[in-house]
Amino acid sequence: MINLAVFGANGRMGKELVKLALADENIDLVYSFTKENNDYNELFKANVIIDFSTPAASVELLEKASLLDNPPALVVGTTGLKDEYFKKAKSYKGKFFWASNTSLGVAILNELTKIAALALKEFDIEIYEKHHKHKVDAPSGTALTLAKNALEARNKALNKEHKICFNREGKREDNEIGLVSLRGGSVAGYHSVGFYGDDESVELIHNANSRVIFAKGAINVAKWLITKENKNYSMSDFVGELLNK
Repeated sequence: MINLAVFGANGRMGKELVKLALADENIDLVYSFTKENNDYNELFKANVIIDFSTPAASVELLEKASLLDNPPALVVGTTGLKDEYFKKAKSYKGKFFWASNTSLGVAILNELTKIAALALKEFDIEIYEKHHKHKVDAPSGTALTLAKNALEARNKALNKEHKICFNREGKREDNEIGLVSLRGGSVAGYHSVGFYGDDESVELIHNANSRVIFAKGAINVAKWLITKENKNYSMSDFVGELLNK
């Protein structure tokens, strides 16, 4: 049994997390933190907190939790966070996990992207993502993670510096990894990583039909994280254990 709190419980993701937590017999939902219901003393009675809020709120949570002698485990899915946040997270005394996307399918997509970027050395890489019209960041955090993974793998494969090109205008350069965003309607999430050669192409696609997959992923990560030692973790750590079983 884990004592769970949801930080940002009134948001789209927060509501999904609350539903899943209440239906899970292995979880005791001890607090749902919102703008109106914002008692940090009650929040910190949880031994794990899932945070899908805003960058400003996530920064405040990390700062307050860092002051505790025995801080709770943090599972963070907030995107749009600055480098300063992650620098502070590195010194967090408790268990800390961040992912731009907590879907297991997207985690596997990231691993496949690394493999393909290494193996298909001469193929051009283009990334395309689309989300609902209310999403506040563009490109998505998931698309940025995919692009960074492709960039690192391609640099390693060719020993040559590449760059991420956002919403290209004009001719494509050889050392570019393209990234294009679309916003509209109620699209939960779509990501495509394409590898384009002269006479063939490979496309890796993940299509999210509902945001519940991200909530399920975060819940599973929380159950996994609570058993780990105090340090920083990523989705690669979580998936790595699954692949090695």
